Amino acid sequence: MTVDRVNFDEDTRQKLWDAHVVNGIVPDQRLVPFKNIEAVLALHAQCSPAKPFLIHVENQREEFSYSVFYRRVRQVAAFMSGELGVRRGDRVATIAHNHHDTVLIYVACWLIGAAVAPQNVTEDDRRITFTLRNSEAKVCFVFPEYLQRAETIIHSPELGVPNIEHIVVLGEAAGYLNFHTEITQYPTEFIPADPPTLEDEALLVYTSGTTGAPKGVVLSQYNLLVDAFAISQWQAITGNQRMMCVLPIHHVNGIVVTLVTPLYVGASVVLERGFSVSHFWQRVVDEGVNIVSVVPTLLQFLNEYAEKQRREGNTIFGSGIESDHLRHFRHFICGAGTLPVALAKTFEDTFGIPILHGYGLSETTC
Repeated sequence: MTVDRVNFDEDTRQKLWDAHVVNGIVPDQRLVPFKNIEAVLALHAQCSPAKPFLIHVENQREEFSYSVFYRRVRQVAAFMSGELGVRRGDRVATIAHNHHDTVLIYVACWLIGAAVAPQNVTEDDRRITFTLRNSEAKVCFVFPEYLQRAETIIHSPELGVPNIEHIVVLGEAAGYLNFHTEITQYPTEFIPADPPTLEDEALLVYTSGTTGAPKGVVLSQYNLLVDAFAISQWQAITGNQRMMCVLPIHHVNGIVVTLVTPLYVGASVVLERGFSVSHFWQRVVDEGVNIVSVVPTLLQFLNEYAEKQRREGNTIFGSGIESDHLRHFRHFICGAGTLPVALAKTFEDTFGIPILHGYGLSETTC
């Protein structure tokens, strides 16, 4: 609730306003020069149409330039708005994993002005039931491998999520809309009837709930963009760099650090289904990755892998990979957990690559 909407006297109003001024920055001053997230994507699609934005590597490699990605996102937004009735202010859930389709759904929601409520598939059914109900999501996008579980959660008499009006499958499943088939029926142009602003909700994530029920954290489009701006400034991330996402994109770290931040500066993202210690360095070399965001456990896995490679007579990076092949690699971003000094020292001594460790709350974006 902003100060100007409350019926205070002028003196009280001024005191409240002054209390919200930090380092000379007034409450309504924006640190990013964009009206919403779509404006960022549209700018890069116009200025750098052929530059890769998203490279998804799973069973095969798929690359989306900024212009192609923007067209596809608008097509998904047209489908969501037309077929599913998703409007500005709605919430959309996903039961998914790291995949280019998941990213398309997130960004399409932001074009409409809807918020994404990503579900963590490693959680138990009761927690997912709670977060789906609490989010008030009207649509749920589901990968086929999670469909049976989603049906149990959403339709079962014991659990049940009555607010979900549509389940859309990211593949084929009898009785359900097929995401890939449906979007082809819509144009690649989309103009929202009610365009979103920076104040619109963009992301709904849930706290761990260690002291009670999980709490929904609502993050706006401005929250995501201003955090991307700050991360890019502190990490010196620019448009000519490439980041790799190995962390799950149902969490703020994976979403903001390695999706929204590269988008903000016009850089590229290499999206992995998950972390594979045996393929990690080869992917970094093959894709020319400059920065990766990890958690401390992954650094430990890489330390152990290096020791195993030494015992087998390979380099610390694996067979055939030398340090010269990694000259383009800059540093690791590490967060989401305590980083022991001994672990960090061992890693940097072993690989000669710096770790920039950070800390952030879901409530403050990341």
